[in-house]
Amino acid sequence: MELFLICMSVLVLFIYIRYRKLTQREEEENKQNSMQNSMQNSMQNEEAPTTSQIVFGTLQSLGCQPELNQDENNLFVSYQGERFLFEFADSQSRYARIWELCWGVIKTDDPNIELVKESVNLTNYNYGPTILMTAPDENNVVSFHSRYDIMIHPACPDNDQYLKSVLDVFFDAKHAMRSNSQLLSEEQAAKLKNRRPVGFVTTVESNETENKDTITN
Repeated sequence: MELFLICMSVLVLFIYIRYRKLTQREEEENKQNSMQNSMQNSMQNEEAPTTSQIVFGTLQSLGCQPELNQDENNLFVSYQGERFLFEFADSQSRYARIWELCWGVIKTDDPNIELVKESVNLTNYNYGPTILMTAPDENNVVSFHSRYDIMIHPACPDNDQYLKSVLDVFFDAKHAMRSNSQLLSEEQAAKLKNRRPVGFVTTVESNETENKDTITN
């Protein structure tokens, strides 16, 4: 009888311990699920910053002083001595369009205008910012603008460095366009220098002919 009671006591104790472990496991799982749900709800309820807010804060981090125009949904900023315009489609969009407005001009009667157009096309093929040439104004002046469409997202680990590199490439594109213009101009000058006028005999050719006649005689 005593042995039976001992066995029953051990069995009851085992069942209690097993039940307690299962209960603790369920409590821990419920606690973890509750924490995860709470974090998800918090993230959903927390309003993510708009693209204009991200750009504004990022430019401030770069030491700039952006001027936000909420009515027009854009901002102006000076960077490395140049003026840039940021345009934002709406509060939900993660895209921004960057402009560097009127950074150069050329007149339509400039003899190098066709070379400049060619250098613009060559630069646009190799760089992110697109260089645009306006239609001539009433004074026959053509203006140069640069435009670049980018995406800005709050999850980006380093928006500061990303935006800095984007702005820096505007300067690279302008430098490349000017270098291309100079190179094309030099190539054109070399071609004109080596071109022989049609219907005329050069001095060198005339001397060579005289020498041949002298040798023959």
